Amino acid sequence: MVEIRWSRGPHQLRLRETWVLPLPQGVVYAEGDEMRRFLVATGNALTGKEVAVFGAADLAWFVIVSTPPGATQDGLEWTEQSRESDGREVVIHSVLRGGSLFELVSEKTTAEPARRAMEAILAGLHETPPARSTWWPLLLIPFVLLFLIRRRRA
Repeated sequence: MVEIRWSRGPHQLRLRETWVLPLPQGVVYAEGDEMRRFLVATGNALTGKEVAVFGAADLAWFVIVSTPPGATQDGLEWTEQSRESDGREVVIHSVLRGGSLFELVSEKTTAEPARRAMEAILAGLHETPPARSTWWPLLLIPFVLLFLIRRRRA
């Protein structure tokens, strides 16, 4: 059995450069190696675009967050149903928002409450202003030095 070190919300999940998804208390999440370990253990193929996984504390449902290139059509949604090898019926509900793909995985019997829980979390998705660059003042230093040197010579 694979051990996953889950973190618990609240947490500000950073997506792309300017998007933030607040994860509330009671939600578990994994990023980086822990996320990849979970995805492999649950039979999900890795694409390299995955950012995080979050879900219910008991993992009755979870959401795979990825940033596929060209994911620009906000609000696009679709649902797929499948049967696992152990006979469970699984629903995967996918949503594009903020340039990220959110894939909700749940059993068919709990799909609707899981979808409502995901929608409540996605309602907090928001864009933040890009961080100001701190390197541009460094470009001014040579000009200021040149100005001071010329002024001193005059």
